[in-house]
Amino acid sequence: MNYFSKKNTVILVIAVLLIINIASISTIVYHSYGNSKVEEPKEERTSMRVFKQELNLNQQQITDFGKWGRIYRDKTREILIEMGEVRIALFNEMSLANPDTAKMFAMADEIGSMHAQIKRLTVDHFLVIKENSSPEQFEKFVKLFQRALMDDGYSRRSDRQGKNRRSANGRLQKNRNNN
Repeated sequence: MNYFSKKNTVILVIAVLLIINIASISTIVYHSYGNSKVEEPKEERTSMRVFKQELNLNQQQITDFGKWGRIYRDKTREILIEMGEVRIALFNEMSLANPDTAKMFAMADEIGSMHAQIKRLTVDHFLVIKENSSPEQFEKFVKLFQRALMDDGYSRRSDRQGKNRRSANGRLQKNRNNN
């Protein structure tokens, strides 16, 4: 009789574990696939909403800024894709047993040229926004732009290059270049 009670206990434990696993998997699947967020319309991206609110844009400015932003993003994206392809080619060339130095330098120059193209596009976009904004709107735009640059990693890099920086263990260290 003791044998049957042990067998029933094992079956009961297995059944409970099976139910817990099914519930866990169901929860994961529901949250991964069933609970997807509704995407915002392309015209109402978060950045445009912020611009509209912060800069107090009129309807024509909203339309124009959105159009110019799409053009800027599309051109920039094309250059970034090309740049990625050249970076891969450069890495592949560097990985060869006998890499062609002239070819690598040419690819490095090409990447630099693409960076310059992106910066020129950014300058042009910035100036178009300036031309089509009031002085108060542009002043607010500059602050938003600076905040975006800081969020883009520039501040983290400059923190590490500063006079004092934190090491991986969190201790404050002096930068060797600034002693």
